[in-house]
Order: sequence, then structure tokens, then C-alpha cells
Amino acid sequence: MIAIIYSGSRYANWKLAGKINEVVDVRTNGINPFFNDEKFILQLLNKNSKLINYAEQIKKIYFDNRTQFGSLGEAFMCRGVELDTTK
Repeated sequence: MIAIIYSGSRYANWKLAGKINEVVDVRTNGINPFFNDEKFILQLLNKNSKLINYAEQIKKIYFDNRTQFGSLGEAFMCRGVELDTTK
């Protein structure tokens, strides 16, 4: 399963897709690692039941902004998830 994240300051829109074109839409508060540390981001992600349900299945994450990649990458890489940016 892959996750594609487009994040602005207010909201982050997630699209989760599996091998059979399964698509799940998830919306969280905005993720900006310049202003939010890894602990804050993990707390934000752990509050979302859809993300928790699919967390073990996510193998690759595409994040929309290379400059905001920092602690989001650190939060997922510890689980062996491959990260990429779309810019």
C-alpha cells in the first residue's frame, strides 16, 4: 500500500492505495515539520483511526513538499517505510 500526502498549513489530505486500486481518503491537521516536531506529528497520526488501521500496510509514502520532509520522514523510516517526494 502507498500513501500520497498533500499537506498545507491547515489540513493534510491522504490517499491510501493498495494493489487492487483500493483508495482510502483521510484528512488530518496540516503537517509542517518546520513548526511541528516528530513527537507532535506522531501524536497527530496516532489520533486518526483510519491511519492506525492501515499503518502496517503502508510501504511507501509520497509527500508533496521536499522542504517539509524532515521529521515526517524520521517518524516513518523507523518502521522501514520508503519515503519519496513528488517535487
